[in-house]
Amino acid sequence: LDSLRGERVVIHGVGKHTQELAHVIAGYADRVVGFCDDDAQRQGSTLLGLPVWSPPGPQTATTVVVSSWIHEEEIVARATRAYPGKRVIGIYRSA
Repeated sequence: LDSLRGERVVIHGVGKHTQELAHVIAGYADRVVGFCDDDAQRQGSTLLGLPVWSPPGPQTATTVVVSSWIHEEEIVARATRAYPGKRVIGIYRSA
């Protein structure tokens, strides 16, 4: 997230991994505009006071950060299709 200054970031995934990293994500309120999740039961809720949308989320988002450890490669592949025109980054793949 440090390298994404000036971007409008959506975090994809609001499960346990994201919840455990919430204290880190909260420090980037200047660039994180919200969250997306494939799970319809999570859509419409909030995390850190920000909305949880279904993909592709808001049109204003420029970058999607996939927040998953175990299934990152699979989710990045799906997200690349689900977020046309947006940069998709896996936390661990790009680390």
